[in-house]
Amino acid sequence: MAIRYEKDYLLRLMQNFFLALDRIVNARKNQDYEQVYSELEVTFLAFFEKNLAFFEELDPDAIIALFDEDPYPTEKVEMVAMLLFEAGIVAPQREVMERRLATVNSLIDHISATRKSISIDHMSKQQYIRKILG
Repeated sequence: MAIRYEKDYLLRLMQNFFLALDRIVNARKNQDYEQVYSELEVTFLAFFEKNLAFFEELDPDAIIALFDEDPYPTEKVEMVAMLLFEAGIVAPQREVMERRLATVNSLIDHISATRKSISIDHMSKQQYIRKILG
């Protein structure tokens, strides 16, 4: 019975997260960058009780370590990577964009190594990041 509740919790968590991510992506596509940052802040606070600035101060290893004790560490790291990717795309300064995307690239490497596979989405993001970072 406990396993079912854990699966239900994870499913609800991911559904709510992807709804929030969808709002961020739509705001980005509409070039409403103020809305993107607003949604990013709300989403970081709602899911991690920390803001974007908090995660920007951490290197990839520290982000990974933050979720060591979490029941779903890889999923949480992936969620942070997705949000940082969106934040990186809309960063107003190249230095900030590069730092965010470099962090995302490292987090995707970690996720792929943990799962012993890489998703098409992750491959696509890494190709985009490598193109940006040179």
